[in-house]
Amino acid sequence: MADLSGAARSGDFQPPVRPAGKPKTFSCPNCGGSVTVKAAGHSISAVCGYCSSMIDVANENFRILSVANERTRTTLLTIGSKGRLAGIMWEVAGYMEKSDETGVYRWDEYLLYNPYQGFRFLVQSKGHWSLFKVLKKSVAQPSGFSGAFKFEGRKYERFQKGVTKVLYVKGEFYWRVRKDEESYVIDYVAPPYMLSVAKNDEEINTALGEYIEPKAVEKAFVLTTRMPERIGVGPNQPGRYHSEYVARVWYTFAVAFILAAFIQIMSALTAHNAVIFESSYEIDAAGKNQTVSTESFYLPRQSNVEISSYAKLDNEWLELDLALIDGKDDTVKESKQALEFYSGMDYDGYYWKEGDSDKDSVFSAVPEGDYRLLIDTDSGAYYKRQPVTFHIQIKRNVSNWSNYGFTLLLLILYPAFVTFRHTQIESARWSESDFSNLN
Repeated sequence: MADLSGAARSGDFQPPVRPAGKPKTFSCPNCGGSVTVKAAGHSISAVCGYCSSMIDVANENFRILSVANERTRTTLLTIGSKGRLAGIMWEVAGYMEKSDETGVYRWDEYLLYNPYQGFRFLVQSKGHWSLFKVLKKSVAQPSGFSGAFKFEGRKYERFQKGVTKVLYVKGEFYWRVRKDEESYVIDYVAPPYMLSVAKNDEEINTALGEYIEPKAVEKAFVLTTRMPERIGVGPNQPGRYHSEYVARVWYTFAVAFILAAFIQIMSALTAHNAVIFESSYEIDAAGKNQTVSTESFYLPRQSNVEISSYAKLDNEWLELDLALIDGKDDTVKESKQALEFYSGMDYDGYYWKEGDSDKDSVFSAVPEGDYRLLIDTDSGAYYKRQPVTFHIQIKRNVSNWSNYGFTLLLLILYPAFVTFRHTQIESARWSESDFSNLN
């Protein structure tokens, strides 16, 4: 939760952008330590680096606002350090540690300063970073301080709300920040952006933040300790599989689906389905693993070839190993067809059946020429000592819908994967929210 309410409060609003005066150095009224204000003319309060007392630097007598009971801390970004973010050189002017009202959920807020760009807030929570700017214009939002709304063309959904508390302060600020200060904040997200809205008795103020990759912060500043590891999915953390990307992927799939359907329909309309060979054969009940060779047949031009088989089976099976042999160079295309049919009555008197007594095999792009079909057979009829008759039909240039189905399966794999990953990421994101994202 990003709480920037104090920075935007009426009367303490962000000062106009202008170069700061020369750095001002004075002695801390509490401990006598040296305090330097670098954004002189802008900063209103500063924290002594020796005793952590809060000093009103807008008061010519440097009045003590509060005396701290703890020693100064070492922060990840050092006060006074400089770094370039979003193409702008920033200096770390102040630091605050904040928490929710329970004190369990904590985050860091660094106040950055550039004499020509003004102030920004660099917020770190669970290893996720965002750069915020306090807005000076009003933001139309839903009544009741809830729901979703649009801002600058993006739809923002409410994510978190609650009371925040300042736990620790360090550096200088352009408003009178106080330890233990509390405020009410609600965050809206539209990754990679976040709107942090603060409400008080007089007005509503908003800060707009954008997610920054931890590597960009690490590259910009010299860190005092190791960069914290990211935990989970940040409220406004962008991802490759965002909603717009998923929509584009499904749109591309829809176009490909229509194109594939058009091609398949045109193929079906122009298919000849011409029968070039047809015959029936009987397997001798006395033998097993018998081989049958068809008569030669002619394929007038290159096309696909469909071989269909059918057998009248009665609680038995039939296996056919097919080999399509080119009479010119003995090139072979092979396939196997397993036919079976079983039926009967169960204990409750219901009739049941299972199996297929007909099968199809398709060979694609078979060249023109003379062919014969060699069939190796195996059947359960051998054990029953009765012959089995099967029928073979060969067609050319047939409409093959199985290829269309396989193409659709391949086409839908990536959209399905993208949708799955998007759902995973959003589920992880919204599991940390105070609200459901299903508005």
